[in-house]
Amino acid sequence: MLGLAIAGLIAGPLASAIQSGLSPTSSPARVTESGLTSWNPHVSCSADLVTIRDVLGPAYPTQTVNGSRYQTNSTAGGIPQERALSPPCTITNKTGTVLSSFVQINGVSLYGYGIKTTDCSGWYSKQNGGGRYPNNQTFCTNAGQIITIGTTRGYLRIEIDRDWLGKGYCGVGVPYCNNATLGQYQSNGSISLDFQGFVFWEGPYHWELHPLTGWRLSAPPTPPSAPQNLAATGGNAQVTLTWQAPASDGGSPITNYKIYRGLAPTTETLLT
Repeated sequence: MLGLAIAGLIAGPLASAIQSGLSPTSSPARVTESGLTSWNPHVSCSADLVTIRDVLGPAYPTQTVNGSRYQTNSTAGGIPQERALSPPCTITNKTGTVLSSFVQINGVSLYGYGIKTTDCSGWYSKQNGGGRYPNNQTFCTNAGQIITIGTTRGYLRIEIDRDWLGKGYCGVGVPYCNNATLGQYQSNGSISLDFQGFVFWEGPYHWELHPLTGWRLSAPPTPPSAPQNLAATGGNAQVTLTWQAPASDGGSPITNYKIYRGLAPTTETLLT
């Protein structure tokens, strides 16, 4: 008897894949979420899942405070003080809407990351008391840019603030906020990263995640789950396939199918 193996991706809500000989090709789907847990234990806020486009607003890919959902007045946006060790979890924007100032952005690449030599000090900023850093150390803010993978414009600045380093909230050996290892993941889009931080408008220049509170390598997409009740009905020089979509799409939309035939495993050939 002729054996069939099916692989593929179907557009729309059906996001299933047949796993006996299936080779799915999938693309990530963006899902807006709120209430995400902070990776940094020093942040008690819940994050909104957003994109760089969401932060920049209708001006995307250019940088302006005007029109962004995070604009709070004619010249400011995001949290009031970018060095705050305990930033507010919410802000009230220019239209009176209360929204989370703490966000998570997935699927971006990092470039231009390094020590911000113009922002080094041995002292906390005035907003955090102005005292000396522990052990009379000097810390420098680390900064770079992120951009959505697959795009060439529309960046967002990220800054691991020197006060957060001085306090030990970020730094060498700190899970999810190691400023020293982040630089090795710079790329032109080949490395996907996720970030958490507080939105801040650095007027008159650009939008930032400042303070940046955490980062991680993006998780690989979840493989689609198998369809249910697959049946193949033979006919005159044709085979009819029927199935039902699973209850969950596994997070990877299906956009086409490939069909293989063979008499034994590993001997299948692709039908064209």
